[in-house]
Amino acid sequence: MTRRKLLSPEERQALLGIPDDEASLIRHYTLSPQDRLQAEVRRRSHNQLGYAVQLCLMRYPGRILGVDESPPAAMVAYVAEQLEVDPGVFALYSRRYHTRFDHSRRLAQYLGVRTATREDRRAALLAAIDAAMATDQGLPIATAVVNALRERGALLLPDGALETIGIAGRAVARQWAEAALLEGLS
Repeated sequence: MTRRKLLSPEERQALLGIPDDEASLIRHYTLSPQDRLQAEVRRRSHNQLGYAVQLCLMRYPGRILGVDESPPAAMVAYVAEQLEVDPGVFALYSRRYHTRFDHSRRLAQYLGVRTATREDRRAALLAAIDAAMATDQGLPIATAVVNALRERGALLLPDGALETIGIAGRAVARQWAEAALLEGLS
């Protein structure tokens, strides 16, 4: 039996994907002078670029760089251009897990974000329930979950966990709606 999906692949890309069009790159991934300084103090060019790419991903869409994940080439090239490094060096960055982990920890402090806690997950579930009380469609529910995490300063959960929270919120909303409809009937 296949698992239920809250979002279509297109909706998932629109909500959680890394944009690669020019307008989105400029809006989401333009580095401030302070951001560039944070990246440039790294010793090697691949670490500078990797650090800056992680910084961009933690800002938008609000998550860390996944293991063996390669962001769109246009995004890497845009960030590399700002740092004046070769975008091809990004391939070297993904080789060392500990460097990426250390960078993500430092970036979380720099950006003032953290991993999601139990309370953050609970707030996301409540947001999903509220959204599902108004609609049964997956995108508004998933958007509410993502917005709740962002408002609380929490990094986004993996796609599967976000989907699970959204589906659970929709199920609870359906149960509440059913109970409200049946209340008072014999």
